[in-house]
Amino acid sequence: MTDILDLPGWAVIGKREDVHEYEIEAEFMAEPEACNRCGVIGRLYRHGTHATTYRDSPIRGHTVRILVKVRRYKCRDCGEAFRQQLTGISDTRHMTERCAEFIQKQCLLLTFLHIADTVGCDEKTVRTLASEHIARVDGGYLPALPEWLGIDETQIDGKMRLTYCPDELNEGQRALEHILAYRLLFQQKFDLVLKHVQRTEPMQRGLDFADMCAGAAFEAYQRGDSSYLDILRPHVIIKEFTQTAATPAMRVGS
Repeated sequence: MTDILDLPGWAVIGKREDVHEYEIEAEFMAEPEACNRCGVIGRLYRHGTHATTYRDSPIRGHTVRILVKVRRYKCRDCGEAFRQQLTGISDTRHMTERCAEFIQKQCLLLTFLHIADTVGCDEKTVRTLASEHIARVDGGYLPALPEWLGIDETQIDGKMRLTYCPDELNEGQRALEHILAYRLLFQQKFDLVLKHVQRTEPMQRGLDFADMCAGAAFEAYQRGDSSYLDILRPHVIIKEFTQTAATPAMRVGS
């Protein structure tokens, strides 16, 4: 028989399912050997149960509640009474450890309200877990910065946009995009959308052609041939065209 709960040390004793939720009755099988207070072994006896409900991560699109009767024990020597220590259950919340991990993984991808509805818990719980996760990630976050970076602003569709172009060696890392997302979206809570625009193949071919034209014009200039410049001059503005003994240079602007 398939164990729908799949928690080590736990046994499923019953389950119910409706349209939106699984309700699973389970018990933790391990029993303590020694008293939590005095440490004596073999002097414990069962002292009733305590009914508790824990949330678990979703199963097959359903929210999950685990109904548990947590056993209580009492020591014959010192009189100490205590509950079972349950593995796989969060120490600070009424949910499984994997449920808390599920919420923290999803908090960077989905809205808190959506996660709360998916798990079946309160939105405040999701917000608290997300804050703990972000603070932990923030402590060890060291972004890789490009050595050279071009930044400009432009107006597209009536709105001001930020444009940036990292140097070729760091282009694959998209470091600035990660920094912007972290600072603007998570720290300053701005309502914006960051999109990465890839350099298209036609654009690259155009840049290669422009570079080829500039190189041909410069080589002709070195030979004293102005025919290439006469061809280019009606279409571009030549901002600077100089040659020195050490470093010849040519800049052509559209």
